[in-house]
Formats: sequence, structure tokens, C-alpha cells
Amino acid sequence: MAKRANGEGTICQRLDGTWMASVSLGRKPDGKVNRKCFYGKTRKEVQEKMVACQHDKQRGIITLGGRQTVAEFMNSWLEDVARVRVRETTYRSYEQITRNHIVPMLGKCALNKLQPQQVQQFLNRIHDRGISADHIRRVLRLALNQAVEWNLIAKNPATVKGVPKREKKEATYFTTEQAKTFLRACEDHRLGPLFIILTSLGIRISEALALEWADIRWAESRIRVSKQLQYKDRKPVLVPPKSRNSNRLLPLSDHMLNALRRAESDKRTAREIAGDRWQENDFVFVSRVGTPHDARNVRDDFKELLRKLELPNIRLHDLRHTCATMLLASGTSARAICDILGHSNVAFTLSTYAHVMPELHAEAMDRMHNQLFPNFVHTTESVDEAEFVNALVE
Repeated sequence: MAKRANGEGTICQRLDGTWMASVSLGRKPDGKVNRKCFYGKTRKEVQEKMVACQHDKQRGIITLGGRQTVAEFMNSWLEDVARVRVRETTYRSYEQITRNHIVPMLGKCALNKLQPQQVQQFLNRIHDRGISADHIRRVLRLALNQAVEWNLIAKNPATVKGVPKREKKEATYFTTEQAKTFLRACEDHRLGPLFIILTSLGIRISEALALEWADIRWAESRIRVSKQLQYKDRKPVLVPPKSRNSNRLLPLSDHMLNALRRAESDKRTAREIAGDRWQENDFVFVSRVGTPHDARNVRDDFKELLRKLELPNIRLHDLRHTCATMLLASGTSARAICDILGHSNVAFTLSTYAHVMPELHAEAMDRMHNQLFPNFVHTTESVDEAEFVNALVE
């Protein structure tokens, strides 16, 4: 008698005279074989049940989810998949969203019984709390895609459409006068060189903290931005930039070069003071003992400086927006700003700073009219129509 192929199932008669059929549904994430058994009074009865199960398996509507809850699966996915596939900062974001939103509201639901309607209601409630539902939905959808791949669920219920959208917040930034006040204060601040580079170059904090002395081309007055500093298992690691366009070579003004020279001098002084506690490395911006700065500590110092100066309570990342806005106001093209900031495309740059455009458009129109009609004088007083026409054609 020919041996049955894997997955065909087996049928046997039990000691009590009833019949049993067994079908292999594949392997669970832990490697164990998952079997489904059927019982009946006759061989034909269990055979029909087995055939129906095999048919459902082929159609992809039979799953291995069992009694696993959404909370149990999400925690497993975070540790077994997300932790080894994504960067540490991304993992922390996934973990925070899971812990603060997904588990409290969906965690007790059986994984294989989660329905699109429940996901939609969950996202609506998130939106009603004033929280962006889009990113939370992306994390849930990504995790449940893995559940589908593992045959724990037949379809992904998080592919619902009509996710509530929040109005996009306009980028906040310093005005020119506020930026001047801030940069003047940086001259005497311990983290002044770092703040000056963040404001003047518009680079991300992770990019600034990853800068090494080898990245600075003193003779050319340029600096290479080609990596980010992130933490993995609480240890600093250098990782590739956010995107291909984020790898860029930027010019340095005399003011920025002076800030970097000060950072170099501050590092030598800190090394002498720290003595045996000093940890040598090639990073430009370091702590009092030579270790790379933790971005959270930098943000705390930044906020404290804003309070002392009585400046608006903007985010550290808004120094990047300040740089971009000032570049736009100076007449720099969107293409050039896109390259300086390392954006993926010009469309993203324009959409991010769309709120600045009307004022810039008005200034551009004024410059154009001044070139076309240099002798025309703006006035709010009534003028003779003939004089007005003559002013335009002269």
C-alpha cells in the first residue's frame, strides 16, 4: 500500500468502534506540527469532514490561531520579528504603540476572531482622542501581515480603508529675530556648537550626533553627513542614513567652522578634566566623559535654554524647520533645500513648508515688479491717472 503524502490525512478506527481522521495543517511558529482531528460514528463521516478541512486549507481559510489573543501575538511579533528586523528606534516606536494603544483596546480579543469592524472602531476611538490613527494602523497591519504568513489568520483585518485623518500640523520654527537670540546664547552654552550646527545645516539630531572628525573637510569647508547614531540594547551604534538622499555633502560657513573648532577645543578640555573616566572616540559632539550624547539629554538642555531665553517652546527637531524656512525666505530654491535637508523628493519639501509659500510668493512678486517697473512708487494716496500710466511705461 502506498504511503500517504504529507497533508493527505489519516483515518483510523478507535477501540470503542468510533472513527477518527487527522489532518496536518502545517507547523506553528514554534516549529511544532499542528493537527486537526475529527470524530464520527462511521468512516464516511470522518472522511467527509477531513476532505472539507483539506479544501478549506487549500482556500486559505483554515488557520492555526487557536486561542492566542491579540496581546499574546503582538508581544511575540515584537520580540521574534520586529526586534531583529528593524532599527532600535523603530522597534521602540512599535513597542510603545503596542503597549499604549493596541494591547489596552484590542489585546483581549482572540487573534483569529479579530474583525475589520473592530479594527475600524478601534481606529475611530484613537482618532477621537486626538491621536494620529494612521501610524498605529500601519503597525497593526504590519504585524497582522505576519500572522497571515504564519497561517494564524486567513485575512488581515487591519487593511480597512477610511482611516480617520488628522489635519497635518504646520511646521513650527523660530522667526529671524528669535533665531538670532538663540544663536547668540549658543556662543556661551555648553552645547552651543551642536545647536549652531543643527540650526545652520538643518540636519537631524541623529545625524549630528553621528558626526566624526573624519567627516569634516576643513580645506574645502564642507561636511559629510552619511550616518545616524542610534542605540541598540542601550549601546550607541552607527547606522546608515534615513534614505539614499540623506547621504550628502554640505557647505560650511565661517560661523559653522568656528563652532566646530570650539567643539574640538571643548573636547580637549573635557578630556583633561575627566582623566581616567574619559572614553576616547572620534565623535565631534561628546559628553563630559567622551561618550556620545544621548539625544534625550540634548532635548532637555535645549528646553531649559528656551525657558531661560523666554523663547517659544518649540521642539529640538524644529531647528531643522527653522533652517528650511530661512533658506526659503532667502530665495533658495526648493530643489536646493531638498538636497540640503536630505528629503526624498522636492514634493515632500514643498508640502512640508507650504505654509511659508504665500508670504514668499508676495515677496517674489514685489521683487519682479521692482525689476519691471523701477520708477513706480507705491502709495496709498490717490494719483492722477495720467501720472500713473506714465510711471508704468517709463
